[in-house]
Amino acid sequence: MTFPHVLIDGLVLADPMGGALRYAIETWPRCAELLHARGGQLTALVAQKEREKDWVRGLAAHGALHLDFIEAPMRPAWKRALNETSAVQNWMERSEACGNPVHLLQTQSLPAPNPRFPGQRVHLSHGLRRQLEGPWWSRRLAEFALRQCARRTDALIAVSETLARDLASRFARVPIRVAPPACDSLPALPREPGDHVLCPGPLVPHKNHALLIEAWGQDPALPPLHLHARQDRHARPLIERIDALGLAQRILWREPLTGETWPEALATCAAVVLPSRLESFGLVALEALHAGAPLALSDLPAHREVIGLAQSAVRFFPPTNPLACANAIHQAVAMTDPACQALRQKRAQDFSWEQTAERTVEHWSTLVGPAL
Repeated sequence: MTFPHVLIDGLVLADPMGGALRYAIETWPRCAELLHARGGQLTALVAQKEREKDWVRGLAAHGALHLDFIEAPMRPAWKRALNETSAVQNWMERSEACGNPVHLLQTQSLPAPNPRFPGQRVHLSHGLRRQLEGPWWSRRLAEFALRQCARRTDALIAVSETLARDLASRFARVPIRVAPPACDSLPALPREPGDHVLCPGPLVPHKNHALLIEAWGQDPALPPLHLHARQDRHARPLIERIDALGLAQRILWREPLTGETWPEALATCAAVVLPSRLESFGLVALEALHAGAPLALSDLPAHREVIGLAQSAVRFFPPTNPLACANAIHQAVAMTDPACQALRQKRAQDFSWEQTAERTVEHWSTLVGPAL
């Protein structure tokens, strides 16, 4: 009797680095080691086009983790879903023919692949952004895809208690487990704060960068703002607004941050500001805590969950109020007390990637148990 063979469908994962990709990089090897120690196996399917990327090379170095590569288009979503289903189905059939059947399939993309499969299915949910943001027709399609996935799955894994509650309100009969991200693999450098405020991340609408521009427009006393983001199609209206308010000397564009540059950016900023309208966890907030950086962030349930008992050491603001945002930033920048920094870093220690992996494998084992 051995523990199961788990197959993770990671075909949707790709550079640039985001929360879902970082989660995979940190958890897959740890989960593989835990399964291997119990006589099980973890295989992850990755898109062929990512094969030579650094993140894949790093994962391939872990002996307990098996990677396989599949040629499958990722766009548009409906074509990806059809090809993904066929690709996963064919892979599982080949594996079974070789005497290595899959006992549990974990998906994370929507629409979720739907291969013919007698084993257990788990869906890892990183959030409900597509169900809550965008045109009505897009939200409706995303909601339909999520409901179809929930109908076919045996359990859902959510990255936060906040997200788990949102999912439970939709799917009362589906078991929902939580396996939150962590930050303990990120180096925490000694703080040498400069005079600027840092805002990292993509310029997607729900990240709410427009609020920051209005805050800087209303408060000339705010320190310089560094926006570390790729200037894609979402940047044009922001740039136009910055120019209209005469803020080009105070709001500065910087290169997107990488795993190598992120620790130094956290160590050298006066504060981090996160104005999102929607978050399912708040990994950047957690990493700012880990670095000890002062933090001003939107008052969202997910942010409150991440900050936990360190709420007195950060500042919250409504994500619709530029002036409140400006005031929170001023207060955060002034929070240089070592006791506040220690409280922020202490809270970050409540999370670990090892714990995330242990929870995940525990959830898998609850569904499958030892496999004959």
